[in-house]
Amino acid sequence: MIAKRIAKHIEVDTNGCWLWIGALNPSGYGRINARLDGKKFQLAHRFSLALYRGDPGPLDVDHKCNVKRCVNPDHLEAVDPSVNRGRYVHWNTKKTACKYGHAFSEDPKRGRVCKECRLRRRRAT
Repeated sequence: MIAKRIAKHIEVDTNGCWLWIGALNPSGYGRINARLDGKKFQLAHRFSLALYRGDPGPLDVDHKCNVKRCVNPDHLEAVDPSVNRGRYVHWNTKKTACKYGHAFSEDPKRGRVCKECRLRRRRAT
């Protein structure tokens, strides 16, 4: 069965997230090559939602838990793209550090920035 085949790529964390431990795409989302009802899926969270709740069609699949690798259908919701963007912007404004853990600084021209990462990028060029 399909569910058993993908279960070996899932690890459950303490928050109930089903973390995809298989391949990830460059954006950090789980990557899969699978077919369901004749439709090909490449993103693990979209496949999981289609498998357990039905195909989301043209809608975006939003992670209510804000964990990109999560494929738990209870943590996923098919929403209009504008709703998904609005939720992301709201969630993103709560961040206090960059993905590397450096604290953000307020820049009058650019807004919130990570000065440490910007300095490292400059040194690398």
